[in-house]
Amino acid sequence: MAPEYSILVYTAGGTLTAICTDFLSVAVNRTVNSVDVAQFDVNAVSSTAPYVVYGAIVEVYRQDIAAGIVSTREFAGFVRGITTTYGQTTVITAQAVGINALLADRIVAYKAGVANRSQFTAVVAETIMKTLYNFNLSTSATVANGRMLSGVLTGAAAATSGGLGNAVSFSCAGQNLLSALQEIQLSAGGDFALTYTAPATWNFVWYTGQLGTDKTATVILSVATGTVAKLVIKTNRVTDTTAAVVGGQGEGSARVITTRPASLPTGLDLRETWFDARNQKTTAEYQQLGDIALRDATRRRTTIQTEVLQNAALRYGREYFLGDLVTVYAYAAGNVTQKVNSVALSMSAAGAESVNVGLISN
Repeated sequence: MAPEYSILVYTAGGTLTAICTDFLSVAVNRTVNSVDVAQFDVNAVSSTAPYVVYGAIVEVYRQDIAAGIVSTREFAGFVRGITTTYGQTTVITAQAVGINALLADRIVAYKAGVANRSQFTAVVAETIMKTLYNFNLSTSATVANGRMLSGVLTGAAAATSGGLGNAVSFSCAGQNLLSALQEIQLSAGGDFALTYTAPATWNFVWYTGQLGTDKTATVILSVATGTVAKLVIKTNRVTDTTAAVVGGQGEGSARVITTRPASLPTGLDLRETWFDARNQKTTAEYQQLGDIALRDATRRRTTIQTEVLQNAALRYGREYFLGDLVTVYAYAAGNVTQKVNSVALSMSAAGAESVNVGLISN
């Protein structure tokens, strides 16, 4: 049997209105710590068509009984774009964004320097993330709590921190909420997501380490086993940097300057970059941003590009899932840990499925 997809459509309030299996095509793109997107086409005469409206909640489920893949929700989000194409057949195309889009709908609407609202000093990442969520989207996002305008979203449950993750110093007044959370995640020691449970209930979740599970011992991708079509290992230090000069607050000669790493390289090993951090306030924040820039430079020095295949031995949705850690056999480099950072799924009108898995260094 071929893979099967089904699309569930709800009202904005979470009432189920349609279960669509007569779609013409469907595509889902998912990325860890970002906004998922989905698109599907239905004939205008489909019983689903009247319910494809702005704000409708959409879920996409996928299963492949023959391959041992049970029915799994691969997407949940909101219709925010509709295109109607008229011709011999009238087709309605819906564009939907994932639940994390609700985070992108808000800013950190507090004045600069407000402790534990727009400025955090040596606070664990989970606590910062959940505080930002609570006071900009959940029940505490009120003017009475100092927010510039009410940001309360009905159904956004308050999140309680377990005090997990790395200590982070961060300022984010006026910044887009999702963007702020993504910056924190770079030093957090974990992933995050806003999840959905019907009817229309949103929960902010922290995942220590990574969104998924460590499967490096059981999921080993390689060219030899037919789970990788092509493997490219690239070392490139043409645009490398080894030292960051971080410009903080102040003007001219009074501007605060911080350098990273603590022990600076010299001579031919010294390759500098400038990092503008005037929106940050403390030395710890400047140091942290410099360290992030250098860590990113380190990751870019050697990259592994893979074209992951689906075969009888290892399949997405059965042996591994979005956010899992897996192993890639990289020849001279040995076994390398990678995170399943993205997946693109599509089913064409002819019934052909495409699965593209994206890996990154964790």
